[in-house]
Amino acid sequence: MDDDRQQQIELEQFLFDYVETYEELQVLACLGVGRELWWEPEDVTRDCGVEPSATLAALERLTASGLLVKQGSEPNFKYRLHDDFLGRSYIFDRLALEYRQNRLQLIETMTRNAIERVRAAALRTFAECFRMRGPKVDG
Repeated sequence: MDDDRQQQIELEQFLFDYVETYEELQVLACLGVGRELWWEPEDVTRDCGVEPSATLAALERLTASGLLVKQGSEPNFKYRLHDDFLGRSYIFDRLALEYRQNRLQLIETMTRNAIERVRAAALRTFAECFRMRGPKVDG
C-alpha cells in the first residue's frame, strides 16, 4: 500500500475515533496548524470561523476525548494538542491539507462516520435486549 493511501486511512480512522462534529473538525484543522501553541477560545473562534458557543463545545469535547489538554482557570482556559498527539504531526498535516483541498471529501467521511456510530449504537441496544439477566430481586 502506498504511503499516501496509508495516511488517508489513518486520517479516516483518527476522525472516526476522535471527531464527532463539523465544528470539532474545523477546530482541529485550525489547532493542528499551530499544534504546539496554547489557544484561547476567542482565538480559536476568530481563526477557525466557528461560533463562540460551538467553539467551546468542540474544545471541551476534544479535551474530554484526550485529544486536547487545557490549562488555566475559568474563564481563562487555554487549549492545545495533548503531548501524545504532538508526535503524530503527519495526521494533522494531512488533516490541514485535506481541509484546504478536499473539504467535501472530509465532510463525506464525517457523515459516513456518523452513520456508522448510529448503526453501532443501534446494534448494541438491540443486543442488550437479549442479554440474559439473573432473576429479578424484589425489594
